Amino acid sequence: LLGIFYDVIGIQTTDNVNQETINTLVLELPILSFITFTILGPIVEEFTYRVGLFTYVAKRQRWLAYLVTLTLFGFIHFNFLSVDLLNELINLPFYLMAGFLFCYIYEKEGFWVVTLAHITNNLISILSILWLASGGPTS
Repeated sequence: LLGIFYDVIGIQTTDNVNQETINTLVLELPILSFITFTILGPIVEEFTYRVGLFTYVAKRQRWLAYLVTLTLFGFIHFNFLSVDLLNELINLPFYLMAGFLFCYIYEKEGFWVVTLAHITNNLISILSILWLASGGPTS
């Protein structure tokens, strides 16, 4: 939905540094990237951000748990040293929204469901990178 909104108001998006790095690694090391970005990464991030941080902060203040967790999750995908900080900022809301959705799913459905959602999201991304690299449609 954010991508559609950006299109409607005329904001052009390109991959940020995080996504460019993932694209390169997936194409150069597809098996290792699959294991790392599709399985290990989501499991580690869900333990860290939802089971650890979200659960800890939610015991004190639920709305703050959402805010802190989605903000940290968003900014781990942000490159403060990028030469194109505007592009990083344009892409940041995608990660913030994912962080929010993962918190919501975790709170409502638990660790395994949010982990499966995160794995599925990353799997679709990796398959898209490989498909486009093999000559699949670009739009």
